[in-house]
Amino acid sequence: MLAAPLKADVTSWKKVGGWDIGFYPNLPGCLAYMPYEGGTHFWIGFIRRDDDILLDVSLMDDAWRSIEAGKEYSVEVYFGNETPWTLEMSGRNYDGSPALNFAFDASTEQSGRFVNEFMRETGMKWYYNNAMLGHYSLRGSRQALDEAVACQKSFNEALSGVSDPFGGGGGNSDPFSQ
Repeated sequence: MLAAPLKADVTSWKKVGGWDIGFYPNLPGCLAYMPYEGGTHFWIGFIRRDDDILLDVSLMDDAWRSIEAGKEYSVEVYFGNETPWTLEMSGRNYDGSPALNFAFDASTEQSGRFVNEFMRETGMKWYYNNAMLGHYSLRGSRQALDEAVACQKSFNEALSGVSDPFGGGGGNSDPFSQ
């Protein structure tokens, strides 16, 4: 069982390069998860909110007890030597553990650049108020995110198969969808 940013039964998809990829039904979506030494946990992947697919990023550490759920935190993320990202992350409480979360439309150019840097670089550094939260390896991140995409596509296909057969999304066995 993978650690989860929400109470949920996580369906394991695959393990690649030290990353666990799973489907989180309470989000719903597919995320790549990496536990780091020192107690920090990182998730990145895709969640479905209404008809939108969002790129979702969470960073959790039990040592960050002063994070307030619902409060916004301006966090800088560096991927290698790239220009840093400033993310307005929301404070969360996942099963009693403090976390930071950020989600944005996965179809945007901004999301594409973020994912590209994440997959291309070998490390990431996170800062809050000029204090380093951590320096984390991105070894295996390309394969992990590729698998999160494959998992999400599988989920989306399964979801479209259970739609209203009279609404045109019923699949090949629905003669009314043509």
